Amino acid sequence: GVANPSVIYINGIYKMWYAANDNSDRWNIGYAESSNGTSWTKNPNPVLVPTLGWEGTTVAQPSVLLLDGKYHMYYHAGPVVPYYIGHAISDDGKVWTKDATQVLERSLFTGWDSKMIGSPDVIRVWNKLKMYYSGYDNVHWRIGLAEEVLPVPYFMQTDTTWADDVYDHNSTTMSQLGCAV
Repeated sequence: GVANPSVIYINGIYKMWYAANDNSDRWNIGYAESSNGTSWTKNPNPVLVPTLGWEGTTVAQPSVLLLDGKYHMYYHAGPVVPYYIGHAISDDGKVWTKDATQVLERSLFTGWDSKMIGSPDVIRVWNKLKMYYSGYDNVHWRIGLAEEVLPVPYFMQTDTTWADDVYDHNSTTMSQLGCAV
């Protein structure tokens, strides 16, 4: 079976990563491309398979974004059910290098996400990555949020560091014409 697509559009090409269950009941991540968003050409082999001990038999539910020219994939993994969220990076979206350890794991014992975590969806908001994910405590499913501050500055015209600086030797300030800069 196939499920959980993550699609981005770059330079006239739709790129899709998706979860796929193989004949051995192992979940992998596949890749396909399209020029129109309706007719897809699948990569013949999975682009991400479970290879690390903590991944168990599952890598699935990819969330892919492009940051500074590199593809970043967040995915859930686990022995049978998802206990972890992992991260991998790629130059082309097809050959991936995984982080050796998970970036997020379920709470133990009594947390709201103590039985399972999964379904990461990562977006960039200014200089932060925000990961929304699901968690299960054996009674309820809930949505959680984890954040990572990127090691790059976020430039905004109203930043107090330069908002009142004069732009181009006239009386206009950066906060008034920041977008022109």
